[in-house]
Amino acid sequence: MGPGRVQQPARAHRLLLAKGAGRLVLEVEVPVNATAELHLPAAASARILESGRVLEGREDVAVRLRTEGRAVVALGSGRYVFEVAR
Repeated sequence: MGPGRVQQPARAHRLLLAKGAGRLVLEVEVPVNATAELHLPAAASARILESGRVLEGREDVAVRLRTEGRAVVALGSGRYVFEVAR
């Protein structure tokens, strides 16, 4: 996985990314007292997990939009590991 940072006013989000074998793994860390909106490249039929759990029905992760080609997920502070599989 390669490290990266996304700078935003008054906060930084840490990202680690790995791709291969029909899947994408993304580790995201959102600082305390911050929120983030994550845009994941995902077909409408793609399976998306966070720390091995489905996104639906979760209180800590909210799916804002799901279209053919992407999923938009709202996050609160914390560490998340997303996996998108075909």
